[in-house]
Amino acid sequence: MSSSSNFLPASPRELWDAHPRGADVLLVTGDAYVDHPSFGAAVVGRLLRSWGLAVAMAPQPDWHDPAALEEYGRPRLFVGITAGNMDSMVNHQTAFRRRRRHDAYSPGGEMGRRPNRASVVYAQLARRAFGDALVVLGGVEASLRRFAHYDYWSDELRRSVLLDSRADVLVYGMAERPLRAICDRLAGMERVSRGALSRLLGIRGTTVVITRRQARSWAIEGRDGERLRFGPHGREGRGPSLPARGLFRDPPRPVTFTVSRLPAHDRIQEDPGELARASRLVERASNPALGLACVQRHKDSLCLTMPPAWPLSTTELDAVHELPYARAQHPSYTEPIPAFTMICSSVQITRGCFGGCSFCAIGLHEGRAVQSRSAPSVLREIEQLQRLPTFRGTITDLGGPTANTYGLGCSSPAREARCRRPSCLHPRPCPLLVTDHTPLRALLAQVRHVSGVRHAFIASGIRHDLALQDPGFLEDLVRHHVGGHLHVAPEHSDPEVLRLARKPPYEVFERFREAFRLARRRAGLERYLNPYFISGLPGSDRRAMAALARLLRAEGWRPRQVQAFLPTPGSVSTAMFFAGRNPDRLAETVHTPRTIAQKRRQHDMLTEGLPDTR
Repeated sequence: MSSSSNFLPASPRELWDAHPRGADVLLVTGDAYVDHPSFGAAVVGRLLRSWGLAVAMAPQPDWHDPAALEEYGRPRLFVGITAGNMDSMVNHQTAFRRRRRHDAYSPGGEMGRRPNRASVVYAQLARRAFGDALVVLGGVEASLRRFAHYDYWSDELRRSVLLDSRADVLVYGMAERPLRAICDRLAGMERVSRGALSRLLGIRGTTVVITRRQARSWAIEGRDGERLRFGPHGREGRGPSLPARGLFRDPPRPVTFTVSRLPAHDRIQEDPGELARASRLVERASNPALGLACVQRHKDSLCLTMPPAWPLSTTELDAVHELPYARAQHPSYTEPIPAFTMICSSVQITRGCFGGCSFCAIGLHEGRAVQSRSAPSVLREIEQLQRLPTFRGTITDLGGPTANTYGLGCSSPAREARCRRPSCLHPRPCPLLVTDHTPLRALLAQVRHVSGVRHAFIASGIRHDLALQDPGFLEDLVRHHVGGHLHVAPEHSDPEVLRLARKPPYEVFERFREAFRLARRRAGLERYLNPYFISGLPGSDRRAMAALARLLRAEGWRPRQVQAFLPTPGSVSTAMFFAGRNPDRLAETVHTPRTIAQKRRQHDMLTEGLPDTR
């Protein structure tokens, strides 16, 4: 077992033993502390530590008592808040609004160790504990709730989480570049307070809320098409930069953004269709090269969201994964963390997704550009895995959001800089998209030849439409990297449902299934497909679900993975659910099962005779 000295301080006592002068940054997370690159709080903590900052972790604190944070002392720079690797409401409740019984990110899977809407609760706790200290929100929950959003669990339109939480800055998407800029601008300050907000304007990948008075003072009107110009260090002078290499830094030059004005919160309340329009505008602003800053009014406040941070280079992504993680759960836990048990022998090779599926938040959070690690970096991580006592020779997953997007991307940087497409694959693959799987095949071949590695599986799933573009990849996959079942996601069979979901036609899945069958026969191996379906998607009615159920039964499929559509904040499908309109075609109305009874009826059509998944 690892000793606590291998970890960042995760209690007040550990903090004061390691840093008698206290923390520069205190990180509050809704997850148990696992020091591994698959856990966002650990990545942020290790990054800050690599920049020479004193960091303390406060995992799953008692949210009823400010003393749970006060014991750490007020941090010099800021309090960082994240709900954890999952949205806390998704973590707590199913699509049928039933309370879940298991939390994979808590010791022993114990439920109840984090609050509902953890970003809001933890940020308010930090405000009670530390008064005017700077509070920075981050993580997937905050990222997808940065604008006015529909909340499925309360069935209402909610304000930006930044307003409800009383935090000062929200970092959305992946945090490396925004955090670097924030720390650089605050580095020279002895005691940072909320008054430092003006220093933090203009940082890509951040959202701030400013009053009308501040907007007038800083000459920000929020008009559509307005040009916002910021110096390289916000509206005030700079402090000294942190001593480190130039990784994760944006170019130190004045930046100008163009305003994309979103429908105001009260306007969406009056007309739910405006959420569909807002969703379309947010997607169009997701390309960092367009330099679009989204502005949304909430009564007397202006929610100002800078353009997304630039994707990481391969060198930078390698650096993130090669920080000195303990690759273990903190020794204070006496029970295993189920989420860590599941991924402890896996290796992430990509970040981001260009698929643009309307029900998925990966592209909105991790970015549309796929970022891939270098083969040497992946091999070095495998060497680290081999030194762990838990490793038994099997890499359980070589993947990411989608494993076979590794090394793929746009072949024309100039066209990519102007691109507004939400998906590189829908309604048809972009002709500029590189679909050659040679980089991935070469990486997999190197992994197979590592001494001591008996198996290296791709368990997180692949895009079957992309796999059809390279038959050689499918042969390699079946022969060497499928551990019994291969996960693929046709999602549905109805053409209209798949169009709204931005997924390929079912016929593409049928072609893949046949290609997989032939590859399996040539390999002489027993390998099977594990198709993934979703009930109750936007556009799905009882006729569509009944047709899918009949198709699966006629073909002898017993779907092992069926999920009911869960309208998570920020996704395009959630806007369809709330507004009843298609953001891609605002005049088009969309039927979606809304009541629990309607959702159950559709779900039961696919799960009849299967274990209860609700």
